[in-house]
Amino acid sequence: MIKNQLKSCCNSGGDFSFYRCEFEHPCSLGHKPKSCAYDFQKTVPDIDLLRDDCYEQGYTVFGVEAHTVFLSGNIDFDVVGDNHAVSSWKKFVKNNKLKPFLIEERSFNQFQLRSSELGGTCPIEGIISKVSDAYKANFPENTLALVGTAAHALGNTQHDNEYIHNETWNLIDVDPVHRDCYCEKELWYDHKGIMLRGHVDVLLTMGDYLVIFDFKRALGGGYQSRKYKLQLLSYGKAIEQQLNKTFPGLFLITSVRPYPPDKRGRKRFPRYQITLAGDELLKDLDEEILNRFEFQHRAIHDQGDFLDNLKERRETCSGKHCFGREICNDLVGKLEEGHDLEEFLMEEVKF
Repeated sequence: MIKNQLKSCCNSGGDFSFYRCEFEHPCSLGHKPKSCAYDFQKTVPDIDLLRDDCYEQGYTVFGVEAHTVFLSGNIDFDVVGDNHAVSSWKKFVKNNKLKPFLIEERSFNQFQLRSSELGGTCPIEGIISKVSDAYKANFPENTLALVGTAAHALGNTQHDNEYIHNETWNLIDVDPVHRDCYCEKELWYDHKGIMLRGHVDVLLTMGDYLVIFDFKRALGGGYQSRKYKLQLLSYGKAIEQQLNKTFPGLFLITSVRPYPPDKRGRKRFPRYQITLAGDELLKDLDEEILNRFEFQHRAIHDQGDFLDNLKERRETCSGKHCFGREICNDLVGKLEEGHDLEEFLMEEVKF
């Protein structure tokens, strides 16, 4: 049966207590009626890295369905709008249900920017985020990137047609839906002739509102970073563009690690950062896309200027939170040897 409250970790045996399960079944006796996250965690690449990170940082992994139950419950959360105005999440959710938002994917032949690069403090990371897989294969993958991939595999991937976690939607009186119908959707957004490409973690609706939900490993403060807000807002605008529809409001929600972490064996619940997008944020998105495109367009067509910028940036960059430090260093050498930057980018990236 489904628990009334989500508060227990997996009891299937083995070292899987970092996953918080919402069901009561004699799992250790093998009496589960359907497959669950425990069955598939053994096939998830780098699951050991995720486990170690959860234990070290004091957090647990939840399925996307469990997050919707929390957000539909009695706990209130701050909703931040333009000019940092704060309102109540319960004011919006009390008369509306969170539901999966189903949409068909579409694709285009080329793009210029990734949604995930918006708002980044390093102007070089946008270029690095678009290097080809063949070039990227020359470098070891960042550990935190591997942890994030494993967490997404458990949190919002549909592993089987008969996946018991889908049934968690019943807790809030919503018919179960396969995760692949509303999770990990590729989105494209044409902003004034500049094409953005991204992958949204979760799409939901709440009444007439569109809800963009994203998993983040970042340590949670009270409010979303500019980077996260711009990334999620671009997803929302992509949906509106694809449907030729304007929603009365776009909620941008990130699930982040709790602060402070609890390393005493009690895994803390996630923290939710919620933004209601307004005109101020839309203006910021417009300026960010145009500025980022202009910089990268110059980088492609004036590599001497880009190389100087790259060298200058490398001298002041600590690389502490950078996923592409080694690629950045290698690109400097390649460009100094006379290679064209476009040699190392994905074929779909056209400036």
